[in-house]
Amino acid sequence: MNKKATAQLVDEINSALKDLMWGSVEIYVQDNVVTQITVKNIKKTRVSTRDESKRLENSKNEKQVLTNRKHTNILTNID
Repeated sequence: MNKKATAQLVDEINSALKDLMWGSVEIYVQDNVVTQITVKNIKKTRVSTRDESKRLENSKNEKQVLTNRKHTNILTNID
């Protein structure tokens, strides 16, 4: 590969990486020739699939169960 082709390839790879926050850059080679540069962007997200009110209700119920268990343990240890 000559210097011009090498510089052009490096420029294309740099361009592919330029705006990539999460993801990958794949370089495909066939018969010692780069045939393709593929950029795969990954969008990181965190979205609850449960209704927020149900989550809060479940959280309250779990706390109540734990509180009830503590009271039961305390009463059991008194005997």
